[in-house]
Amino acid sequence: MAENGVIKTGYFFKQGGNLRNWKRRYFVLDSSTLKYYKKETDKKPKGKLDLTMGRGVRAQDRCKVDWPESTEEGLRFGIAIEGRTFYVYTDESNETAVNSWMEAVQQVIDKVGKPTENWKEDVEGKPESGAIKAVRGVAKKGAKITSKVAKDSGLVDEKYADIAVRAADLVEQQADADVHTSLKDRAKLGAIGAAGVAGATLEATADFIPNEIGQGVATTAANVLKDQADTDPDLSLKQRLVLAGGSTLEGAADMVPIEAVGDVMQVAGGVVKDQAEADLDTNWQQRIAMGVSSAANGVGELESLEGNAVVGSVTKIVGAAADAAVDELGDDSEDSDD
Repeated sequence: MAENGVIKTGYFFKQGGNLRNWKRRYFVLDSSTLKYYKKETDKKPKGKLDLTMGRGVRAQDRCKVDWPESTEEGLRFGIAIEGRTFYVYTDESNETAVNSWMEAVQQVIDKVGKPTENWKEDVEGKPESGAIKAVRGVAKKGAKITSKVAKDSGLVDEKYADIAVRAADLVEQQADADVHTSLKDRAKLGAIGAAGVAGATLEATADFIPNEIGQGVATTAANVLKDQADTDPDLSLKQRLVLAGGSTLEGAADMVPIEAVGDVMQVAGGVVKDQAEADLDTNWQQRIAMGVSSAANGVGELESLEGNAVVGSVTKIVGAAADAAVDELGDDSEDSDD
């Protein structure tokens, strides 16, 4: 064990307790807890497992979960504590490292937890009644069917199909949420989904507004709402406000009578949005490279649409180079922190 009490550190994908999606997290194991962070450089953990309540580490064949199809056997496992089992996997093909993690966590549980081999008693969450489970199942199935019909049937216009798909996604998110999800968390999920539905509805009805300015305002507002719904739920209020500014710039570009000015606004909107969605700890060098990348890709797209294939291709190459620079600058920053 290290002097600071840390036993092991590393990245894994963890299944969320509410949406059941998989997110990459940085794990830190110490003598009694397993904390996880969004990034290695974060100071505050996103959550932690109290291993004093641990039941044991579970091999993949003893885990009650549908693993992503892309994951490999031997690279995934569960950590059972009282009331819930946490599921993790890695996309790095190193079974030895995974086994080392499993052994280390099990050793901590053996020392401070409540170890048991009775894995059949492990639970993902507190039991829910059969009636509630049935309602959740029907809602989820109905949402999936609605979404599929709206996308694939061709019976309705694409814009109206988007409304149905987003409404179905909203229902499915609520059905997928853990039965003990707080009202606050459900409200947050609902607000994000509702923003998407409202945005799609505005976009679909904009054509019925009698004047062009009104149509432009409605379309711009629709873009703002849809971008808010489609971004990372963990974005801060400040980031969301900046994102809204970028969405507004993009949407308003079509309302400007001078085409060149509209093009500049379109590109600038994309730059602002990329900056808004970047991690808060992104360094200034990375942000400059991101800005170059966003601008170059935006210009390249516009030039390609206008038939300037050569210019479009060249600027897209510049954008790709800037993308690569973002990763390199991030690696350099992490090295300098050691």
